[in-house]
Amino acid sequence: MNCLRCNTSNEEGAKFCKNCGLDLTIITEPATDVHSKASINALTAFVGFSVFVILYYGVILRYIIEPMFIKNGTGFDSLGKVYKISNAVFSIVELLFIIALAIIVKQKTARILLIIFAIVRLVLSILGFIQRS
Repeated sequence: MNCLRCNTSNEEGAKFCKNCGLDLTIITEPATDVHSKASINALTAFVGFSVFVILYYGVILRYIIEPMFIKNGTGFDSLGKVYKISNAVFSIVELLFIIALAIIVKQKTARILLIIFAIVRLVLSILGFIQRS
């Protein structure tokens, strides 16, 4: 353990610095923040989910599922249903991720912003669903 005043290396458990005499018992190691690790994990999951959604809409639906519907002659009515179901499912899962992130994050400002974002996202999802119906 190094002294904070003179940076002298002291034995582990020493009560005073052997060079300058600083009381080493009042110096504590910073505690690891379990909540920040959980926040980082939740944020990573959210970003991963967002990347999956972009990949899903950008690649899978566009270049795999759409051509299958067009090639089989089922038309765009069936494809429209696939898009509606996909939008509904992803909106619900995205809201659940945002709410979970708001619960895990311990910083009050970030939590409030995430809750506001979840409410706005929910309203936009409902309006989009009503408009499409």
